[in-house]
Amino acid sequence: MTERSATSPSPRSNSFIDAPPLKDDSHIRKHNVSPEPTTTSAPPKDSSASETDHSNSQSEVLKEGGSSSKASTPTALPPPAPPLPRPHTERSNDSEAEVSSTPLGLMWTFGLNQYVPAASLCDETSRVIAYTCSHTTVLYDFEANEQHILQGHRNVVTSVCVSIDKRWVVTADSGQDNVIIVWNSHNGVPVKTLFGTHDGVGACAVALSSDSKILASLSSAVPQSLALWDWSMEADTPLLLLDLGTDCSRQTFLLFNPKDQQQLLLNSENDVLFCFWDEEKIHTYRPKLTDLDFNRPVGRYGQSIFKPDSSAVLTATSLGNLVVWDAKSGQNAFCRQAAKLVSLQGKALTVLTTVGQYIVTGDSQGQVKFYDESLKLLSWYHELNAGPITGVSFSTSVQPPANTRGEKDDGFHVPEFVVTTTSAAVVIVKDNGTISTIRRESNVAALGLDAHPSRPHICTGTKSGLLRLWDYQSKTLVSERQLVDGASITCLAFDAAGQFIAVGFLDGAMCIVDSLTLEDEYASRFCYSKDAILRCVFSPKCDYLAAVDRDCCCTVFYYKKAADEGAWAYLGRQRSHYKPICDVIFGINPDSSFPRLLTLGEDRVLVEYDLSASSEDDLRLLHCDRLEQSAVPACMAWYPALTSEDFLLTANDQFKLKLFNSTTKMCRKTVLGPVYDSSLKRLLVLPPADKNSKQSKRYVAYATEEGVGLLKLPIDGNPHNSLSVIGHPGGLSALCCCHEGKYLFTAGASDATVYMWEIHYNVLEAASKLGGEGIIPFYDLLQGGRDGPLFAEMEDFFYYAQIKSQGVSTMHVHKAASSIPLQEVPAIVRALGFYPSEHEVTNLLTEVKYGQYVETGEYVQEVNLEHLIRLYVNHRPAASTSRDDLADALETLGGSTAVAREEFLRLLQTSGEHMTEIEIVDCLTKLLSGRHDDNDDEEGTTVDLSASFFEESLPESMTAEKLMTELLGFRY
Repeated sequence: MTERSATSPSPRSNSFIDAPPLKDDSHIRKHNVSPEPTTTSAPPKDSSASETDHSNSQSEVLKEGGSSSKASTPTALPPPAPPLPRPHTERSNDSEAEVSSTPLGLMWTFGLNQYVPAASLCDETSRVIAYTCSHTTVLYDFEANEQHILQGHRNVVTSVCVSIDKRWVVTADSGQDNVIIVWNSHNGVPVKTLFGTHDGVGACAVALSSDSKILASLSSAVPQSLALWDWSMEADTPLLLLDLGTDCSRQTFLLFNPKDQQQLLLNSENDVLFCFWDEEKIHTYRPKLTDLDFNRPVGRYGQSIFKPDSSAVLTATSLGNLVVWDAKSGQNAFCRQAAKLVSLQGKALTVLTTVGQYIVTGDSQGQVKFYDESLKLLSWYHELNAGPITGVSFSTSVQPPANTRGEKDDGFHVPEFVVTTTSAAVVIVKDNGTISTIRRESNVAALGLDAHPSRPHICTGTKSGLLRLWDYQSKTLVSERQLVDGASITCLAFDAAGQFIAVGFLDGAMCIVDSLTLEDEYASRFCYSKDAILRCVFSPKCDYLAAVDRDCCCTVFYYKKAADEGAWAYLGRQRSHYKPICDVIFGINPDSSFPRLLTLGEDRVLVEYDLSASSEDDLRLLHCDRLEQSAVPACMAWYPALTSEDFLLTANDQFKLKLFNSTTKMCRKTVLGPVYDSSLKRLLVLPPADKNSKQSKRYVAYATEEGVGLLKLPIDGNPHNSLSVIGHPGGLSALCCCHEGKYLFTAGASDATVYMWEIHYNVLEAASKLGGEGIIPFYDLLQGGRDGPLFAEMEDFFYYAQIKSQGVSTMHVHKAASSIPLQEVPAIVRALGFYPSEHEVTNLLTEVKYGQYVETGEYVQEVNLEHLIRLYVNHRPAASTSRDDLADALETLGGSTAVAREEFLRLLQTSGEHMTEIEIVDCLTKLLSGRHDDNDDEEGTTVDLSASFFEESLPESMTAEKLMTELLGFRY
């Protein structure tokens, strides 16, 4: 038995020694993928038993089931591909955009998924490993420090398997729009995609047979199903499908027998299932094992293997045991039972695999051990220093290293292998015993993320208190610091000069660190907040620092200048909102050049602070303005100086973007924003592409719940001016941009991944051009388009408004015009099915009236048809009103789902936008009797109806259903 201890890697991180191949390659089998199916007529019989028989009387046959489908004509598999091409180190942004089909191209990933083990694709010519990052898979050349990113999944990748010859990589995910993809590892091209597997729930585990022809997948939802696919066929249906039923616990592990591809096994923490399939069905057998069978605890099952050159199966447990499953002499080898329980060690076995004739284990102590067929320990590696093992993968190098030192050969030789650990580290152990760390990432999510204002650096801060500074050009780590107290980082921000980084913590504390060394600038932290810091931001001149916390408070610090050097000091703290604060920004007062501080809360209030009048421990407020009536704002940003006015851009939960005058807080424009998986959560105005040109086009980057996108300015509601891609399926926690405006960076809220995106402005410009110019893109937002019934109605109402404005009963000839009076617009949009509140009508009229006032000094009093279409599609709700919305409104109004008639009429006069008695009578008259005189509005008269009419027409108790059907006349 020999012990392998770690040796220090070379100081040059990209220097790796290629070891000569082993002479004996009998323990590594290489297979070529063949389109010819290989089947066996019956399960194999047991020929010999390698362990002492111990039959388990509590074994049972679980099922014999499944369905078979006729496969289509096989298609020839792709020919051998050339090695993975390495991207050019320098490339033009314009040339990249010419071949890109998305506005954001994923360039680099920081992080990895430690729960899906990395797979080695190394051989004599390739130094590549495959690992997953959120919903992507990365082919990483660790010698050249280059990534080839495989994109195609909508959800987090749950499983990866690699063929024996390292040519095929299979990835799978679970959830909505799930897929299983077979990739050619040589060039990163997908050769087969299976959509919506397992009735749309997806797969939690996949495995390839020894000849790479049959693919097995295990569904993620209980009750689970097992599917077998011949992925070289054109058909997208499985060859066989087996329902495991509800009596079987959730299986998580799947493996083919390398000697017989018609045998495979599944196991969970409590069960092991042996499967055999033929042309008609999948047969399963589930043996039972309890602690009483061997008079000692067994533990929870981990991974299983088919023992080399034997019919036995080994299963690792959480107590360091190996369960030996085998069939009795003379019985069917398919029906294995627990024959022996071998205690290997006292700690949990987390990985169990084979290489050649050796049995390999990985454990919770971070050790990798090798055993022979009789479970005799041959060698182990205990100084990996990377945490508990989650995966071990071997390369195809099979020749033993040359013995240049004249040492005695102990006869133990294994190819180099890659180890993945729970600490998100990937370590390679070469066949000469050298240990090197390929990647060491954070295993928890990064909630703090920001880019340096002048250098190619980004800083990340994680929940575990790890600060990291990356050079995103060279893709190298500049510095890192693990906070000793383990404080959880929630946000961080660079100052405008790039000298400091402000860091906020979960406990409400803050600290300021050096932007290069990440060391504290002050001995103690600022502890003024009582809850987690949500966001922090520096003023443009680096003289103020503001932080908002979960306690709805804003805390401000100022830079106190001294004779020799300055220091940051506490200014004040104010609970300025009664609901969570969603955004905080600094600006510059155009009149005094003094910084402005604004916070926006879910209470729909925009608060501006009076920094000039504030003193120590006395933070004062300047203005509090309510921006929304029903929508909840989510984020804000300063609108670029595209006009002579100074605007504030906001996004709300109703998919609307709004421009507010920064001084008067008047809503000057409302447009339909990007409509994707959720409303916008972050807005980030990108630097101009040409900072020396005033005519440079401007863009806004935005983040939704899961996506990241690009929006072309000025905002106008054109759906073709915005494009988005899936960023992080588990949600985004942070968004930032480099100082050059070339790259975006996003951090996942749950996937411990940071993505680097290259911005392709040309792609967005091309999409905008292809979508049409002028009013053409807005026709698509109308039901039926330009030739649909909605547009025809809009034309009719437009011309009727002209007739009404000239007098319906006049004897004069009506004149057709290209515009209508502005005051007719609310009636038209209501006739089209959009019922704005009085507040929304005011915003609509204000937008048109003051649209050209700054340029011309005159009000706009008329609207043409094209302008009317833009107003309608931008101001109407993105989603139609549902019955749930009416029920919620009624409950909010009356505090119950059913409101008495008298109370309902009273609430209409006293709650929300108050209605007068005359307005109520007029509305109810039109709704209940249908009688309406067109001259009523002109003469100011109303219909006087008796109280008995309303008692007979209105129900005694108003519910959402009665409100919709009996009063409004809609179908419920």
